Amino acid sequence: MGSPPRSAYDEVGGLCYFPRMLDKIRRFESVDLRADFHENLGKGLDGTLCEFLQIDYAALRKRTLEG
Repeated sequence: MGSPPRSAYDEVGGLCYFPRMLDKIRRFESVDLRADFHENLGKGLDGTLCEFLQIDYAALRKRTLEG
């Protein structure tokens, strides 16, 4: 069934939601992300934050999985 990602209120460097997005990327790759999160990966708040940070979601995903 998988687990839900960490809280959207968690912060890193004063930036909320970013840790959650990285957690979703990692959990999806390890098949530990609940199925109801799969369809919106990289969309919604993920996409909004990437736009704000001016980064490409696919590039962020690749870098996150590299460690």
